[in-house]
Amino acid sequence: MKRTNDLTIAFLGAGRMGAPMASRLISNGFNVRVWNRSVERLSGLVQLGGIVASTPAEAARGADVVITMLPDGPTVETVIDGDDGAFKTLARRRLAADEHDRHRMDRALGGKSRRGASAVRRRPGVRQRRAGHLR
Repeated sequence: MKRTNDLTIAFLGAGRMGAPMASRLISNGFNVRVWNRSVERLSGLVQLGGIVASTPAEAARGADVVITMLPDGPTVETVIDGDDGAFKTLARRRLAADEHDRHRMDRALGGKSRRGASAVRRRPGVRQRRAGHLR
């Protein structure tokens, strides 16, 4: 896939919901670094042009945006703020978004963003789906 956007996205969690989201970003020309606990789930994303990272920290290094699609709060906490967590390498003034539960990243991070990164929680609403913004 030819890159048409200079924005680099770290996508953490490529399961049933995360893989299609990351796929869409790659297909739309974004530079996407993907990480998943089960590496075998990443093969389809690699075929599209995704770049595999061995740790969340590696995925976030130099990324403009970090998106998580993870199953629960403890996993988010480990992936974001653990020993090899994304916030270890995420540059200041970058964006971290949890795409599953609007309050989960705040709970996992104790209500504080780390290293000057903005924490965003967004869960698509019915109006967005009906308006055709989500496919």
